[in-house]
Amino acid sequence: MPQPFLPTFTNKRYSVGPNWINQRPKLAAAITHCISIWSYVDNELGGLFGILLGTESMAAYRVFLVLRRWSNQRKTLDAAAEGVLKGDETSTYRALIVEYGSLEQQRNELGHGCFGICPEDEDLLFVINVEHHVLWQADVIPKLAAGVAVRPHQGLVEKMYVYRLADLAVCGKTWKLKFFSLLRVIASGVFDRLRRFLVV
Repeated sequence: MPQPFLPTFTNKRYSVGPNWINQRPKLAAAITHCISIWSYVDNELGGLFGILLGTESMAAYRVFLVLRRWSNQRKTLDAAAEGVLKGDETSTYRALIVEYGSLEQQRNELGHGCFGICPEDEDLLFVINVEHHVLWQADVIPKLAAGVAVRPHQGLVEKMYVYRLADLAVCGKTWKLKFFSLLRVIASGVFDRLRRFLVV
């Protein structure tokens, strides 16, 4: 999985910007694959909401879809689960939701990241969260314009992470097999099978 740029990759050169990823079609395809899977994960989460409510109501699904922020969706799912699930089912549900939160964080890193490449290693993808990138620019650009002596990229590399192509493949596989399919298991009501998957 991704590693911090520092200290392991200190000696690696990097180029960060909107067009550099075009020079790494395999990395671009792997990112696209991961992001495309996530839409189906979200789809299954909406299905879980309907299952917990025990309704085929389109209104219930529409309400869930309006709650775009995960924090709001989580509260809604938790409330529905509390009223329906018992004992081990509740523990399994909670483990699944924790897993979703972890995977969603990975998805957000890719979906809202600024990308860079390593000129001498085609297997490396550098990613910095857009929020950190904005704050880095806001700090460095005025200082450079004023002639202040700074190490301009220090704030960038401190927040940068490194994926290898294999890491992206693991992300896609994990999202697809360990979560997307697990929601289908919930839909069938087989919580014992779900518990086995969660500990893999």
